[in-house]
Amino acid sequence: MDGVRLNMSTEEAKKLLKRHVNTKLNLVIMFVDINDSTRMSISLPPEKFALVIQTFAQEIGIVLGYGGYEFKYEGDAIVILFPAVLSGLGSNGTNTIDT
Repeated sequence: MDGVRLNMSTEEAKKLLKRHVNTKLNLVIMFVDINDSTRMSISLPPEKFALVIQTFAQEIGIVLGYGGYEFKYEGDAIVILFPAVLSGLGSNGTNTIDT
């Protein structure tokens, strides 16, 4: 399996927030973390743990393809921002991910 390349730069999120510094911006905030990753890193064989991390990176890459911005990385956790579009139903917001 070829290595996964994940752009871990938060520059685009910074640009998004700077463009809206004096305006109201509706966002959907997504927090993703691998549960018990420290324990897994110790208990799993290195190849299996590497596969977990690689799969995580691939899934995050898919999510970012829906218009998300990497806001922050902390260990194996990531915070992703999605600009939200308000529907005509008051404060109910919908994000850019269609189910």
